[in-house]
Amino acid sequence: MGRFEPKAIERKSANTNNYYTWLIDSDPAWSEFPKRSKSLICSSFESYTFGFGDVIYRVIPFNDAKIGVASKSDFWISFKKGLKDIYGEIDLDDFNSILEDLHYIITCEEESFGYPKTSEEFFYKLNSMFAALNEMSDEELKDKMKNANIIMNIKTIRKVKSIEDLYSLLNPDKNDIELYDYNEYKRKDIEYNEVWTDSKSLLVNVIIADKIELNYKLGKYLYTF
Repeated sequence: MGRFEPKAIERKSANTNNYYTWLIDSDPAWSEFPKRSKSLICSSFESYTFGFGDVIYRVIPFNDAKIGVASKSDFWISFKKGLKDIYGEIDLDDFNSILEDLHYIITCEEESFGYPKTSEEFFYKLNSMFAALNEMSDEELKDKMKNANIIMNIKTIRKVKSIEDLYSLLNPDKNDIELYDYNEYKRKDIEYNEVWTDSKSLLVNVIIADKIELNYKLGKYLYTF
């Protein structure tokens, strides 16, 4: 059992690059949400966390906590509504790959965009990429794709011309992402969703919690690993 303060650390996305986290954390539409890079990532469903770690914790946020609630069990698959109009049925990992491929097509610099060390570097490269793309003719773009050995639909590429267009694809309202304070969250029927908070929280090993009968006396829990 212990207290955890997510804001004291900067979290990086597991198993993928941080592109969508940087976009979401900088987008004004997400300004009321806990920043993903400064949050404890949890699930509303205890069993869902079993595959991610050996030790599972019940998370009890302080009462003034804000809780972000994804529309699906995993944040990665919670943006299909927003992404579908442009890219079809993809998840956030595919979205990251599209940004990498497009940057390589435009610049022929495979590694320079793949691993930016900071959000400032990421946004600089993204703005430079869009500036070059918007000045490029379709024929030039076809030649670039041929040189990069990557085929993408030109009409699809042309639909996204700026960082603001990327923000629109990831908009929380468009993708049914919700925000509650902790007292509201406890009253909601949220059972199979990824959730996150940047609040100071009490973490209790679920085995210990069961032994001391720390069940639902304190309300709905979040779970992490």
